[in-house]
Amino acid sequence: MTTLDSRILSPRALGALAGLCVAVGGPATALAAPADYYDATEMEAAIDLLDGAAGGRVTVHTIGMTPNGHKTRAIHLSALGPGGVQPDDTGDKPALLVECGMHAREWAGPQNCLLFVQGFVLATLFHPSRVDDILANADIWVLPMVNPDGRDMDDTSGGDPTNFWTSTIFHPATSSDTAGWRDNAQTVDCPAAPGGNGAGIDLNRAFSKGWNSGQSNCLHNQFHGEWPFQAKEARILRRFVNNRMISMSLSVHSFRPCVGAQNGGSGVPQTFQSIWNGAVADPNMQLNYAPGTCSGAGVGQFTAWMARPSDTGFERDHSTKRGAVSMLLELAPNGASYNDPVTLSPYRNALGDGSNPFHPSDDNYLRTVARPFFKSLMYLAEQARSPWCAIDPLTLAPDPSCTQDFGLTGSKIANCEDCVGKMIFKTAGGESYERMPAGKRRVVYRVQNFDSSSAGTVQVTVVISSRPAGSGAYSTDLVNTDVYSLASTAGDTGSVPFAFTAGRDYMVSINTWAISFPGSSDTNGDNGHHLFRFETY
Repeated sequence: MTTLDSRILSPRALGALAGLCVAVGGPATALAAPADYYDATEMEAAIDLLDGAAGGRVTVHTIGMTPNGHKTRAIHLSALGPGGVQPDDTGDKPALLVECGMHAREWAGPQNCLLFVQGFVLATLFHPSRVDDILANADIWVLPMVNPDGRDMDDTSGGDPTNFWTSTIFHPATSSDTAGWRDNAQTVDCPAAPGGNGAGIDLNRAFSKGWNSGQSNCLHNQFHGEWPFQAKEARILRRFVNNRMISMSLSVHSFRPCVGAQNGGSGVPQTFQSIWNGAVADPNMQLNYAPGTCSGAGVGQFTAWMARPSDTGFERDHSTKRGAVSMLLELAPNGASYNDPVTLSPYRNALGDGSNPFHPSDDNYLRTVARPFFKSLMYLAEQARSPWCAIDPLTLAPDPSCTQDFGLTGSKIANCEDCVGKMIFKTAGGESYERMPAGKRRVVYRVQNFDSSSAGTVQVTVVISSRPAGSGAYSTDLVNTDVYSLASTAGDTGSVPFAFTAGRDYMVSINTWAISFPGSSDTNGDNGHHLFRFETY
């Protein structure tokens, strides 16, 4: 569509977008009122209304079904391809993933992530050239609510933030369930619980990087599961990432106002914070950035798994690597300012109304957060063209300090360069692992030169090894090397054909190695290696 479809914006969305309009070019008005959030079913319906918006540059995909029957939705923002059709997954540019709602009680993340997409549609009217430039250089994926089953448990009154889960029946080892339900909703084997059953896995502890260091007590609301990826929602996310060319990710949580990153340079979270803080006057709503903090670096977190190799030895995805620039955003307000018993927070509709910082109760909260959230994410969408080298938000020029660096900005195993990958998952024998149908496929990758001024030459080597499924030593099936000469900031996509045989375990390794830069070789090894492991059938 070329104009904004009024069906996209419910009355509650219009209230929040009143604050957002300043960021995208329109007027803003505000009237205080009790907040009313989308519940899981309303969120699903609101997402569906976005399909086909912005002239087809916004499409909605179902990427999985939760155990309780909700659809896991992914919103794709992308330029149109040949014939005016949006590719399923673009292979020729980097992609940003924005993941929201992993913790059920953190209602502000999903609402703001949906508002970001709605604001993006508005921006196609107010700033079409900026939108076109963003989508010409990167794709954007937004997953507004990855834990709808958990949200159903927490949301006891259809989006009313003063009514939420407060029982500790399932997690008596921690009292924080009184602040809301954090986990997913699946039943787990919990011998210490009455009847031997408990409920809930913390999705942000369920991934295979640092999983062994997470909480093993099933009576705790940060229980990491009986094995990595036991939670289906975590498996859906793993399959989504493995099958698409994701080079940056932002995981949205609350409430501890901060932003941080693993991989890449410190300039990106610093600029993100600067843009955010410049768009909101209240110091209680501003972000804090300190290097090495607020990054989600361990204990089975999604952010850690995106950035670092998997290290849970018994899991079949052990040593797999995605190598993305992985960011964490914790939304304001903090607990002290929200719960001040003397001064009524402007984001709390009434003292003693039962709300808390996970569930802000005045709609002034969304109006206030929507603007800095939108402006900061628009910067990150522009940054996605150069995930490993910070760009100037005004000129879009790369940081001059970026030198001598090649890296991968995505990889997948698919039928074609702009096709979605072929990985699925299987759960058996106390673990969950990736599978792929046998047959002719292509190992697709994109390599980019992150040097701010110098051209260079890089080789990309794909090594495919296999063994009989389940055991034995790996043998090398293919070694393929291609060489690319890339100008500063330029990238190129390559693909290697291979016929995968059924009934085997495969490892597919993709490595970059700088052949020439003026004066030295590649200086950043974190982004130069991806690794897949899977079984064929």
